Amino acid sequence: VRIMHISCWPLSFESSFNKLFKIIQRAQEHDIKISFDPNCRDKLFDCRKIVTDRVKEILSLSVYSKPSLDDAIAIFGEVNYSVEDSAKFYIEKFHEHGVKNVVLTAGKYGAYVSSIEDRDGIVHIPSNAKKIVDATGAGDGFWSGIYYGIISGRSFVESCKIGSKVAAHILGFVGADVPLDKSILEEEI
Repeated sequence: VRIMHISCWPLSFESSFNKLFKIIQRAQEHDIKISFDPNCRDKLFDCRKIVTDRVKEILSLSVYSKPSLDDAIAIFGEVNYSVEDSAKFYIEKFHEHGVKNVVLTAGKYGAYVSSIEDRDGIVHIPSNAKKIVDATGAGDGFWSGIYYGIISGRSFVESCKIGSKVAAHILGFVGADVPLDKSILEEEI
């Protein structure tokens, strides 16, 4: 195991948060990188149960994070900036809280990627969705592309480009169980 993926849901209960924290500590003892999806939106579950300080504590332990613009607003509050400036603002907040690699997704505006290790600044990945039928599973598809890229030795930015392509492919289908030809993962990025 090289990466442990965490969702925001376990942060909604004290007992699950405490167990999660112990699991994270154990993972780090074995050089397993923590990846955190801060998907704390009321559409998914009652986010009032989530203590923002817990989210920030997990961020401080995370190597990777993929917040959406809505997630970032839920965690850090809303700002009255353009989408691009909002993305930059929130990415900086994630870095300030310890996350080394951040990709902030912004729907039709694409994704914004920043890696402290790469120091490429913030890289914009335009959305390349050709047809949007259903968004179910697109975020998970984005994650799967990121992980595929990382374990294949790609940079974080390249891995996010793969993730964006997978998400765009999934958007063209109904539901999360979508056929995926490996050629999508291997196309030039």
